[in-house]
Amino acid sequence: MIAIIGGDERERDLILCLLRAGYRVCVSGRVLSPAEETAGATSVVAHEAMQCPVVIGPLGGIRPDGRTVSRPPHDGLCLGPQLIANCPPGQIWLCGDIRGAAGRWLTDRQVQHVNLAEDDELATLNSIPSAEGALMLAMQESPLVLAGAGSVVLGYGRCGLVLAGMLRGIGSRVTVVARSPGARARATAAGHDAAEFADLAGLLARAEFCFNTIPAMVVPREAIECAAADLTIIDLASAPGGVDFAAARELGIKAVLAPGLPGLVAPRTAGRYLAETILRILRERGI
Repeated sequence: MIAIIGGDERERDLILCLLRAGYRVCVSGRVLSPAEETAGATSVVAHEAMQCPVVIGPLGGIRPDGRTVSRPPHDGLCLGPQLIANCPPGQIWLCGDIRGAAGRWLTDRQVQHVNLAEDDELATLNSIPSAEGALMLAMQESPLVLAGAGSVVLGYGRCGLVLAGMLRGIGSRVTVVARSPGARARATAAGHDAAEFADLAGLLARAEFCFNTIPAMVVPREAIECAAADLTIIDLASAPGGVDFAAARELGIKAVLAPGLPGLVAPRTAGRYLAETILRILRERGI
C-alpha cells in the first residue's frame, strides 16, 4: 500500500498512474475525485497513512512545523511527533525537502527519505512547465511585450537554460547572469549575452523583465534601487525566493514570487512527470 499526503493537482494523475501500475493507493489530507474513487484509491485517516510502507509527500516538501506543502482545495497534513510515531522503521518517504523538527522526527523513526526535489530527471522535466509558466506570468503582470524586450535570467541551471531559450525564441533580448564561468560560457554558446552578478544593477536599469531561478538572495535592495520603473521581476525560486520583495514594494517595482509553477500551470503534464519518476524509483528499489 502506498500513501499519498498533501500535494496539489499533480497528485491526481500520480494516483491514477500508480493504480494502473498495480499499486494499492490510499490518500490522506486531500479530497478524492470521482475518477480516483472509481479507479480504486481509498481515503484514510492520517495515522493509517503513516503506517504504509511507502509515503509520497508533496514535491514542495514538509515545512519545519510539520505541515505538508499543499495547494487548495487540499489542506494537507500537520505531521507532529505523535503522528510520526506510527511510521514503521525502514519506511520510505518520497517527497521534497523535509525541514526542521519534522526531519528529525522521521530520522528518529529510521525513515528513509528520497528527496524528489533533487532528482535530476524530474527537475529537468519540470523546467519545461516552469519556464512556460514564467512566460505566462510575465505577460500577465507587465504592460509590455516580451518580444524585443530586454530579459535578464538569473542562473543557468536546468530551468534557467530552458527559460532563456524560450525567451530568445519569442524574440526577447536575453542576458544570462551566472556566477560560474562555465555557465556563462554555455549561455554565450547558446546565443545569449552573459554577465556576472557585479553587473546586475546596470542590467536592471535597462531591462524590462528579470527572471530569477536561484534559491538565494541575489536581487538585493541595491540592485532594485537601480531598476527601470517598468521592470517586472518573476522569481521562480522556492520560498522565500531570491528577491528583496519588501524593497521592491517600497520602490514600486513589480515583483512576483512564483514557486511550484509546474503544478499550477500544467498539472496534468507535471503529474505525468512525477508519476514516471516515482515509478522508476519504486522499480529501482524492488517495490
